[in-house]
Amino acid sequence: MDFMPQPPGGVLAPIEVPLAESIVPYERLGTFALFPTHCGFAIERGQVDFQCDNTQKVASLLQSWLYFGLISEFLGYTFDHREFTKQKSLPDGSTVTIVETKRLWSPSLLAGLNMSSSDRTWRFWLTLEIAGEHILRADTQIALESPLATITLSIKVLMYALSVYMFPKHQHPSSVIPALDPSNSASKLSPATRFLITRMTDAGWCPFQAFHLCSRHHIAVVYYLSQLHRRYRPELTHSRCTRNSCIANNIDMDTYPTKHVCSKCRCSAQEGNSLGPPRPMDCGRCQCSQFPVRVDVERLRQIIQEGGVPLISITEHPQGLRLEVEKLEATSSYVAISHVWSDGMGNPTDNALPQCVLRRIHRSLDRLPPSSKEHPSRWLTGLVALSVHMARRSGFRMGSRKKLFWMDTLCIPVGHEYADLRSKAINQMALIYAAASQVLVLDSELQELRMGASQESEILGHILCCAWNTRCWTLQEGELARSRRFQLGDGIFDLDTGPPSYRDMYYGRVSAMTMILRILPSEFSHWARESLKETRSLLWSRHKGRRKRPLPKLVADRVNLDLRTKVQESFSRSFWERGSRDFSGLAKPDAFYEQFLSVWNTLRFRTTTKRDDLCLILANLLDLNSYALIHQASHEKKMKTFLWSVGPKLPVSLLYNTGPRSRCGQDHANRWVPTEPSASHLNQPSMELTEDSLSLSSRDHALNESTLLYVNMSMDIRFRNIVIRDLITGIQYRVEIYRKEDDSIDFGKYASFCVLIERTFCKDAVPQCGDIRGACLLTDWTPEIHRASNALPVLMNARYDCPLKLQVCDSLNTHVGQVDEYHVLGQSILGPWQLHIDAGS
Repeated sequence: MDFMPQPPGGVLAPIEVPLAESIVPYERLGTFALFPTHCGFAIERGQVDFQCDNTQKVASLLQSWLYFGLISEFLGYTFDHREFTKQKSLPDGSTVTIVETKRLWSPSLLAGLNMSSSDRTWRFWLTLEIAGEHILRADTQIALESPLATITLSIKVLMYALSVYMFPKHQHPSSVIPALDPSNSASKLSPATRFLITRMTDAGWCPFQAFHLCSRHHIAVVYYLSQLHRRYRPELTHSRCTRNSCIANNIDMDTYPTKHVCSKCRCSAQEGNSLGPPRPMDCGRCQCSQFPVRVDVERLRQIIQEGGVPLISITEHPQGLRLEVEKLEATSSYVAISHVWSDGMGNPTDNALPQCVLRRIHRSLDRLPPSSKEHPSRWLTGLVALSVHMARRSGFRMGSRKKLFWMDTLCIPVGHEYADLRSKAINQMALIYAAASQVLVLDSELQELRMGASQESEILGHILCCAWNTRCWTLQEGELARSRRFQLGDGIFDLDTGPPSYRDMYYGRVSAMTMILRILPSEFSHWARESLKETRSLLWSRHKGRRKRPLPKLVADRVNLDLRTKVQESFSRSFWERGSRDFSGLAKPDAFYEQFLSVWNTLRFRTTTKRDDLCLILANLLDLNSYALIHQASHEKKMKTFLWSVGPKLPVSLLYNTGPRSRCGQDHANRWVPTEPSASHLNQPSMELTEDSLSLSSRDHALNESTLLYVNMSMDIRFRNIVIRDLITGIQYRVEIYRKEDDSIDFGKYASFCVLIERTFCKDAVPQCGDIRGACLLTDWTPEIHRASNALPVLMNARYDCPLKLQVCDSLNTHVGQVDEYHVLGQSILGPWQLHIDAGS
């Protein structure tokens, strides 16, 4: 994998892939799909069975076929695999054969390839698709053993690199090869993924972040990120973090220390609201000479009480710095500062900060460039407003105005006696960040980077992974911003400049052009089609010119483009709302529902110290009024109020949520209500929420792939796992039950239960590999009731029990002897059905 880019300051060496034993030569071009038969593996219905006790045999097949065979099809001729290997000496004096690809990306070899033929490109595309399908299947069947994990990793990275070379820049490799998209994997934890997670956690990464990065991003981006040198604060450790949560950046308000630019500074504030008696301080580095500076808290409270927004400016006086407070006016231009409290720039007891911190903020404000232009797709409608806005900002840039800024530490009142004012200020935060001319991001890890010594890819990688980009509040602050700036050690990094992402090129500019052409008079339709045809031809011509560049350079450019896209998508409302509007800009009927799914799924990768904040953030991002949520007595009531305000349409996948749920373990109707976004992904199929029930029907097209499995017995089963055999289809499911051992639900009220299974089959009626999500529902319904009433569809009232995780298991190998498993019989309901699940009370 020596053709993959490396960050300049990376701490991990590139992964070296060992050569498998007994490589089978790839001797016949055009026989790619049939090659496994030459290695002793059978092919049934186009599928290869990789389950084999001989690990070396599987490794040999994978490397001979999906690595060296793929290279042969790419080059257009067969070769001796030893041309792509080298010998490496080990510390004990022995040698090992390593796969080396330097010859593959040599300009002389690539220059001799005939890639001008569209048929040649199409055939190789099909070959990549076949390779992708088989590597996905291998992921579900092989174990995490050396060298299988590194071999499958090298195959995916090779497929990524070759697709970058073969296909135009606006076509992402994961759109060409679904195997590169982690969302298409039956199991998120493929051997290659688990290998990278282990590698990252061994290097000090947070397990929660490593897991979610591997779940969200394709293998090439994760491989690049795994090599970054993370610059954590000395006191920060992820030793107590797990795959399900990160607590390293959580804070304790009772013991929270406001920090200084350097650890030797002695200008810290005293406990309580008093700044204490003055005393001389000078650490030599941060040049602090006085106690921290406090804002005029009376003026601050007065502005908020009147419904206004306070803004801060820093002025220099002979006695030191002074903070001035003024009210936001219609002509005010200001910068909103976004930071993570765990970096030490908060203050739970006073609206004050040390002078060294304020001086650094002042320098950052001085260095801020003017905000960049709007997104190209908004060019037509925003041109006049943008010109006026830029003219306004010129005064800020030329220094003719005060450098105003808003920061939560200085602008939100503290203390229990000001709880109402604090609630008012928090409720204004969405407006504050949306109205700011720029948002300045201050993160301790980013401020350790130097622009002069870092590549753009490295900076983007750190932005994607830094603490600021993992917290819930900063999602709102970054998403609402019109322009984002990141403070580095020696300058400001502007995310809004530079080349657009491939999604912006493809969905932004092309969509804008299409929209303009569609509103032109009909006589221009021929000209419009010809113009679009010429545009596509130009893109393809530029792509063919790219092939003259070295492969590592092409791959490095693509990784950089992918990183920029991922950073923009991590807090971009335009990404969440893409596809939610028609060409005229009007919202589609399901726009709000789709936006809810996107925001929820984004927040599940982020953390917060206070769970109560989650509902407020969700409400702000969805443009809902958060005032009613603030005054709810508990977090569970806030979440319930929020969900009922989002309805009547909610995702069915909420029933599959294995994360924290409302009063989990107690007997009540809202056992399904989540208390926070968790690792469980929400998707499109929906159910209808009323005051007292959730309704879903098999007649909903989105639920066609779901199965309702009925079991005519009580669910009073105290086993962690059960095996259910479907008498209708013959399929057996191994079911893992996510329920507390001391759950107080009264099973005696319900004579039977049913299992709602998200999706049993993939394409061609092949049972799903890996984990399948499901939910257990308690009911009194029986087939006899249905036959007696002769009602169609099946109407079933149920009480939600718990989420499930299922796997389709071999009917001949059900581990009958296991102590923790219980075997039951069930039957899938083949006709139409409708469920009413208790909710509300």
